[in-house]
Order: sequence, then C-alpha cells, then structure tokens
Amino acid sequence: MTVESCLAFCTSDGFNLAGVEFGSECYCDQALQDSGTLTSEGNCDMPCSGNSNELCGAGNFVDVYWNGILPVAPQNVGPWEYKGCFSDNVNSRALPHPQSISGGVTIETCTAACKANGFGVAGLEVGLECWCSSSLPTSSLLSDAACHTACVANTTEFCGGSSKLSVYEDSAGEICLSTTRATNFNLQAMYFTPPTTGSASVPLHVAIVNTVTLVSYSILTVRRF
Repeated sequence: MTVESCLAFCTSDGFNLAGVEFGSECYCDQALQDSGTLTSEGNCDMPCSGNSNELCGAGNFVDVYWNGILPVAPQNVGPWEYKGCFSDNVNSRALPHPQSISGGVTIETCTAACKANGFGVAGLEVGLECWCSSSLPTSSLLSDAACHTACVANTTEFCGGSSKLSVYEDSAGEICLSTTRATNFNLQAMYFTPPTTGSASVPLHVAIVNTVTLVSYSILTVRRF
C-alpha cells in the first residue's frame, strides 16, 4: 500500500478523508471522529509497505489526508426542513420510532420512510440509523458541526453522529386548528402549507362531546388518511 493508492481508494468510494496507518492500512471517512486527537507528526514514522520512501502512520497513529471538500446537510429536502443537530440518549430516545430501510439510510430515504408511516419528524444518527416522531425532540440543540458523520449509503450527506441526530421536519404537515367557543360553533382544520399532492382538506373525528346547558364542547382529533 502507498499513500496514493489509499487516496485513490477513498476517492473512488466518495470519501473526502483518507488515512494511512501501521504501514499497510487504509481508512476513509467524511469527517474526523470524536475519538481522534491531533498528535505530533513524528509519531507517524512507519514506512508504507508499497513505498518505503513514504510514511504511512504507525501503530495507533494515522496520517490523514483531506481533499478539501465537505458534505453538506441540505436545508430542505422537498417539504422537509432541516431543524438542527440534537442530542440523543439510548436509554431515552429523542425520536422514539426506529425505521428499517432497505438500500440504506439517506436524508431522502429516512424522511420518506417517516412520512409513509405517518410521522412528521425524521432524524438520522451515526451514519445509518433513521428515527421518527410526531414532534421535534426536546433534547439539547447542538452545533451543526456535532452531526458530522456521513451517511453510509450516501457519503455526500451528513447523517447525525454518535448519540446525535440530524433532524428534519415535514413543513407540509403543519396543521392549524381554529375554534370559536359559542353555541352551535364550528371547528375547522386548515393547513398552514397545503400539501402538493392529495386532498387539501383534513377529516376530523369527534373523540369526546360534553354537553352543558346552552353550550356544547367538542374535543376533536385530526386523522390524516
């Protein structure tokens, strides 16, 4: 192995970082992971197995090369808007509904899976996980730089990080309920942003009705079909 052969390998697979280690090992990624720390270049003193005139890291030390390109987290994917990088916890998930996606997790496939299952919030984590919810997470909002793990299925996109979620919300699914409290009142549901496909109306289902003298109260739930 040489530095050139490692760079060529990582580039061909769409990665922007390449690392050579222990004289004969090649690693690729889109961003440096949290476990890595900068050290003296003198620690990377092992000749490359394919070219003794080049240095290829050492035991537990990696020479890292970058092509200058970073993947970009799209601000919008169709009607889905990027909401930021949120912390997650394996013992109390910020978005509680995992999705299994054949073909790999990308921003597009994760948001599509969440939408197909009736969720308006999607989150991508550690490069290959997709999580959904009906509301934005209440966990800490972090710097976008914390969600720096590339999607395994599309290394030009970021898919969160370790215990960190890149979160998107479906703006087409926002609904406003307006009510008037009076005898014989009407309750209506309207979209802030009408969907681009399907019906613009939202069916309402009466869940509870309590009747008091001269006044009726209706508590309704929105059902989207």
